[in-house]
Amino acid sequence: MGIARVIRLGRALLGLLTLAPTAQADTTAMTFCNNTRERVFVAFVYLHPQYNQWYHYAWQNIARGTCANVGSVVSGQLFYHAVNERKTLYWPADAYIARYYCYPNRAVNRKYGKSCERGETTAGYAQADVYGPNHTVNINP
Repeated sequence: MGIARVIRLGRALLGLLTLAPTAQADTTAMTFCNNTRERVFVAFVYLHPQYNQWYHYAWQNIARGTCANVGSVVSGQLFYHAVNERKTLYWPADAYIARYYCYPNRAVNRKYGKSCERGETTAGYAQADVYGPNHTVNINP
């Protein structure tokens, strides 16, 4: 086989490889609904669709009786924690805690690390299995 034929074959294979679809994770549009009688704040840990790394977002401010779309997450698991404005009610209840994550004392949108930042404590987060084009978590009284 001549060198010219090898080069043509290599170019043809390269062309096929560039046409092959790339695997992308399915994403879900995530919404939190506040069904309580007061404002709540939600923190959540999610798999970021662009970076394929776990991120921590806090605090999404949701007025009573409204919903907030917080963007797209990679379909699968998401962990959330909510608190009312007076910090007297927390979600999830103890029986529904799936994992413990940092409890930010300020607004954050950061890559999730293995340890909390200075001044942060941990809190229980519930697990939501998010699949399909849209998913809603209801914060109920």
